[in-house]
Amino acid sequence: MDNINFMDLIALIKIKPDTPVEKFGAEINASFFDSSNILGGLRTKGLIDFSVNFPDQNKIQVTDAGKQLMQDAEQKSGAEFDLLDMEILRQLSGAKRDITDISGALNIRPVDLAFRLYKLLKGDYISYNFKNANIEIMLTETGFIKVKSGIAQQSQGQIPQAPAAVQNAPQGQISNANQEGAAQTEESLQSNQIYASFENKVKQIKLINKNIIIISSVIILFVIFLIFKAKIASSI
Repeated sequence: MDNINFMDLIALIKIKPDTPVEKFGAEINASFFDSSNILGGLRTKGLIDFSVNFPDQNKIQVTDAGKQLMQDAEQKSGAEFDLLDMEILRQLSGAKRDITDISGALNIRPVDLAFRLYKLLKGDYISYNFKNANIEIMLTETGFIKVKSGIAQQSQGQIPQAPAAVQNAPQGQISNANQEGAAQTEESLQSNQIYASFENKVKQIKLINKNIIIISSVIILFVIFLIFKAKIASSI
């Protein structure tokens, strides 16, 4: 369950009872190939299964694991807005970032991030759009205002007036304070370099996972083709 992400959850919610495989692309505004990749990923993770009803269309069936995932997401979406929710919105406001980038930056499991994003979606803080077998997440007006108000409150709390003891401190003490500040700045720059290296590794892992999903989808479609072929041969 740890590898389940927000796109899996939203795709699962889009599946209606007895939704045909051939029509799933219309539910998520995606091509047949892209929707097949998404369905292949859901099938590999045990969230859905296919029922073959030759010569009728193939139906998508949500498994017990998939139903439990949707139930958990709905339950967690009622929790109060907290600091982690705010940090996710701040990550989204900084740049257009996908779910893999956000999960890596915050160091939380993709499934936990999926629950949080669903909670923000229900609260009208974010919106989403399926694009090329992936999902793009954007802030809504409500989410944007929430982030700006949070940053303003944080800035007011982090910039207090300097105490009189500091203003009247000897020059030597002020110099030492400046040196300590420079050291902290250097440490911050080093941390940023480490973070950039980590982001590059995350993007490489994302590319590998996407290739795995594509291969799984092709295998599933090939198996379905063999089943059709066998049934046609048996009917003849």
